Amino acid sequence: MSIAKSVVSRLAQVLEGVLLGDGVQVDAYAMIGVSATAARGAETLVGPGCWFRSHTVVYAGNRIGARLQTGHGAMIRELNDIGDDVSIGTQSIVEHHVVLRDKVRIHSQAFIPTALTTDRYAPTAAFRLM
Repeated sequence: MSIAKSVVSRLAQVLEGVLLGDGVQVDAYAMIGVSATAARGAETLVGPGCWFRSHTVVYAGNRIGARLQTGHGAMIRELNDIGDDVSIGTQSIVEHHVVLRDKVRIHSQAFIPTALTTDRYAPTAAFRLM
């Protein structure tokens, strides 16, 4: 575990094999690097400026870019690739082998299935289709 200039609640768990970038915040009862059979021994890499709110669970083997924010109780399964400026809402579940590109927004209580790949967030694209 490496905690470089990050704030980790004494009630949180940052487990073996987790590398945190600068300025990461891990709130009470969040768990980062939970063991999973498919990711046994895999490092969990967390970019700078991420914020894991209370009761968030992140399994081992994830690569997480800068400034991820989770809502309370979010679950991120193993072996995902998450880009920069991603938001995963309260009580949402991201299954394994998912690719979330930069600026993706997942709202509360959403389920993201295995092996999904998202496109980069493009707020004007929807207006062009209308």
